[in-house]
Amino acid sequence: MPQVNNFLCKLVIASLVACVSHALAHNGVVAHARPAVGIVVDGDLSDWPADALSYPIRTHQLGAAPVDTDDFDGHFQVAWDAATGSLWVAVDLVDDETILEGATATSLADMRRFFGMMGWRSSDEVETPDLADGCAILIDMGHEDGDSRTVRFGLDGRDSRTVITSSERDGQQWRDAQVAATFPPGRRVYEWQINLQAAFLREADHPPNLLAAGTVLGFDVTVADRDTGSTLSGDDLSWLSWGPGVGKVWGSRTSRRGDLVLIEADLAMGHLAGLTRWNNASTQTPPSGVSIRTQTGLARWTISTDSLGAFHVDVPAGDYVLTVEDVRLGLDRAETHTTVVADSTTSVVVLDAPLFSLSVLRGEASDSIVRRPLPPGRQRGVSWVGSRAIGRAHLTPLQPLHVDWIVQTPFGWQRDIHAPALQAPRGAAGLWGESDRGILVTTRLSQEVGIATLLKPHIWTGRGTWRGELAMTSEADWVTWFDQYETFILHYARLAQAAGIEALCIGTELSATLVREDQWRRIIALIRSVYSGNLTYAANWDRFEQVPFWDALDFVGVQAYFPLAEEPTHDIDQLVRGWQPWLERLAAVSEQSGRRVLFTEIGYRSHVNAVVEPWLWPRQVEGGNGTAGQKVQAAAYEAFFRAAWDLPWVAGAYWWKWFPNHERAGGDDDAGFTPQNKPAQQVIGQWYLRTHLVESQEAETQENKRAGYGQ
Repeated sequence: MPQVNNFLCKLVIASLVACVSHALAHNGVVAHARPAVGIVVDGDLSDWPADALSYPIRTHQLGAAPVDTDDFDGHFQVAWDAATGSLWVAVDLVDDETILEGATATSLADMRRFFGMMGWRSSDEVETPDLADGCAILIDMGHEDGDSRTVRFGLDGRDSRTVITSSERDGQQWRDAQVAATFPPGRRVYEWQINLQAAFLREADHPPNLLAAGTVLGFDVTVADRDTGSTLSGDDLSWLSWGPGVGKVWGSRTSRRGDLVLIEADLAMGHLAGLTRWNNASTQTPPSGVSIRTQTGLARWTISTDSLGAFHVDVPAGDYVLTVEDVRLGLDRAETHTTVVADSTTSVVVLDAPLFSLSVLRGEASDSIVRRPLPPGRQRGVSWVGSRAIGRAHLTPLQPLHVDWIVQTPFGWQRDIHAPALQAPRGAAGLWGESDRGILVTTRLSQEVGIATLLKPHIWTGRGTWRGELAMTSEADWVTWFDQYETFILHYARLAQAAGIEALCIGTELSATLVREDQWRRIIALIRSVYSGNLTYAANWDRFEQVPFWDALDFVGVQAYFPLAEEPTHDIDQLVRGWQPWLERLAAVSEQSGRRVLFTEIGYRSHVNAVVEPWLWPRQVEGGNGTAGQKVQAAAYEAFFRAAWDLPWVAGAYWWKWFPNHERAGGDDDAGFTPQNKPAQQVIGQWYLRTHLVESQEAETQENKRAGYGQ
């Protein structure tokens, strides 16, 4: 790779800042299919054209990673024919042990069983599935238009065929595809022919398109491998794919797919080589990646950069738009335009400005962190649901309600609550809004409209367990777990410091860990050394009196799912009385600790039983919703505001939960926690407006006094 000073720049770098929409259909990998004729689907690849391009299948999705390339590895080739509407796919795998008998590793039912076994999708204990090795092809003819419909063809074992669609109709019926497989020693070879003209591949109201060079469709290949001795932990089960996005393993509509571009036989290729750079000299580490898209936007590459910010990729000759990809970027991107010349190398420098500079690294605590003052007034909050990428318009519905704080909740994962195995979210496995980048973009957009953020990391546990029961069985395991948690929470502390996030919750509902006071105080001290904002801990509603380190924090945090009545009721006065014993105990903790109380999470389902057992999830109860449930929800909201909101030791509240797509959230038929488009939303708006007006008047009075007016 030539150095920057040797670049022969063949373009003028355009740094026009534009709001680039993030194409959720794309996962950042691109393949090209050349035309071919006469391919016979028999598992013998000798009749494939010599110029067919090859692509690796090495993205680890589920189960254990392969030991090495001799254990499990592979690549695929792809070709097309306009006359017959055919797409041919050749998958060539290295596999040290081929297992052809067993369940269908690529079927939806067995994938759900596997997820249940791992504790990822249900709390039911299931036996380890004896899966056969398999291969699947995903086709999305609509890709990112309104006709996105994933069809997944799977072959498991010798001849078990399945079809999965992301639409409910058409079910499991095999059609419009041929497949042949051969199993020479140490290898598996799959050869596919799929009829891309088939109406089955599109929604009913979309006729098939004529195939032509330049057509782009969503595409991926997934392969499954089981070795003998598979265990409940999945140590000998592996799923690999071409592109990222775990949802593709079972054919999810929402999972992003790669771009397969149909090209002419003589389409010339070129080499694009470049460097990514920040135009902010204070940011030392270069961008982590670059996005490359065709001028039409139909195909998109996402390329990781090396430690110097360098990248390179082979692409068809033509015009391209490049943008930096990094968690430190917001929605606004600087675009760089270039033209790739056939059979040569085009060099480019891609520039952009970060939202923030990287903070200190682990173990390099700063002595210069200055604590921020406590925020005045009450935090008028909601718990924001991190989901897909958002824009400024998603925050607009909060403004009429006078919301001035949101909670953002990233997740760590711990399958076994009695073993030190805490993991942070991995790559595309989590939602965009829970990723570092999603948190940063949401924070910046919120700050633009005067909304602050409480960053509140949670731990998600498996097999029907709860984070409050998380407890180790030995002193050594406790030490290891707290080391893991330190890494986990300090990551978010540094992220919060870099992004200017106003408050951080150091832990949520970790009730069984509270006896480890010394370890918690050590973590708090480490967080203080890298983060200047306000700190709290979110105690479960029945454990706030057992937290021994409130004095080291700025707020007493409580997950306020207090039972308010023994029987269902929407009587507001009765619910206000139900608050009184809890408020007395909360007031005592506030006085003893010298800290105001922040209701880090509070909410009620639209269900008649919501005030009896507020902590239950909607799926844990039946019936009782509709108009009667919404009446109880609104009454519970009103009772909280009447009973608690104006108490001087109350610092604020965050209502669980608020979805970004406001128009589609909540409503008459929703039995969940959200107040959106329900009577409870009006209750929030009325009380938050009242508080906003009172505090605005108080602030104006104080400002006048400082200025000498009215004396």
